[in-house]
Amino acid sequence: MNFFSSIAATTLLMISSAIAETIQLDVRSDNVQLSGSGVVGLHEGAGSTYLFAVHGKYNSTNFEFDGNSLSIHEPDFNYQVSNTVGLLDLLITNSSTGFSFSDDGLLQLNGTSDKFYACSNSTVDPYHYSSNFGTFQLFYDYTPADIACANVELVKEVISQ
Repeated sequence: MNFFSSIAATTLLMISSAIAETIQLDVRSDNVQLSGSGVVGLHEGAGSTYLFAVHGKYNSTNFEFDGNSLSIHEPDFNYQVSNTVGLLDLLITNSSTGFSFSDDGLLQLNGTSDKFYACSNSTVDPYHYSSNFGTFQLFYDYTPADIACANVELVKEVISQ
């Protein structure tokens, strides 16, 4: 009986460790300014950090993806990736957010990967990172009418399991 309990415990440990991954998100786009960028969280204040595409992967934020809760969070501050009124941001929250990855590593929200956008000169970026520092603010299923946006795919790069 102990032999079978050991096998069951080992199997469970392997399954749960395979579900939690440390990842970075890479940007893929037809827009040459965006393709090859990394995703970073830039602090906006009051427990909120907006996500941006920044040229050069050395800047990329390490995230943890939990396949059980379909959530992505930033482990240092335990901020969870969220979709707040179209903005992709990091918030202090414990709610599941419906993130997953396709077989080819594309980030999906609610089962789709084709509604992610990166926008320059964003009017909803209070510190003006997207207009003053050459970054692109990330959105889901929302593109502000008064700014330049491009469709992007966010691709998972596994750092460790």
